[in-house]
Parts: sequence; structure tokens; C-alpha cells
Amino acid sequence: MSAARTPSRREAVDAARRLLQSKVDVVADLADAGSRVDQAEAAAAAAEDALREARLTYKKRFDDAVRAGWTEPELAEAGLTPERGHLPRGRRRQRRTNPPAGGEVAAVEHQHPGQNIPEAPALAG
Repeated sequence: MSAARTPSRREAVDAARRLLQSKVDVVADLADAGSRVDQAEAAAAAAEDALREARLTYKKRFDDAVRAGWTEPELAEAGLTPERGHLPRGRRRQRRTNPPAGGEVAAVEHQHPGQNIPEAPALAG
């Protein structure tokens, strides 16, 4: 029985590369898919911003039409309703100019319904 020949360094490296290439290809495909998710999320955010701006503009123009003498029923008859300018509830981004201080507010926000919430101590003013 003859012993198998030991491959040369180059042959061994080439064989290892062939074996690992399929794993590398899977990681490359995963990275491509992740990039597509990033692009879709950016497009969705841009679309949400554009929709919000369009609704605000519509609301302003609707209000302008009412101030110009059109009634809401007249505008509705033309297919123009005030609802088109409404922003969905809970989707508005509100910025706080003064964030809540300390952990007291955070602790209250994280309590479950039915838990006793102690009253906050009065602040000396």
C-alpha cells in the first residue's frame, strides 16, 4: 500500500481556499443583504420625512383656503378634506427643551400598572 503524497504548500493553500470560499461567499452575501436593509431604512426614513412635510404643507394650504372663504363642506365636495393634513398620532417627534431631572421620573415611567407610586418629595424653592 502506498502512502498518500503530501501536497506542496501552494497545493495545500489552494485546497484550503476552495474549502473556505463558500463560507466567505456566504458572509459577503450577508453583508450585501445588510447594505440593502440600510438603504431601505434610509429610504423609508426619507419617505416618512417627505410625507410629514407634505401633510404639513397640505394642512397650511387647506387652512389658507378656509381663510380665503371656502367652507370645509365645499372643499370636501371637491375631494379636499382636512384629514389629509393630519399627522398620525404617536408618530410626531417632540423635542424636549428641558429633559426631566434625576431618576425619579425614569423610575415612575418604568413602573407597571397597579404598583404603588410614592409621591415625589417637594422641592425647596
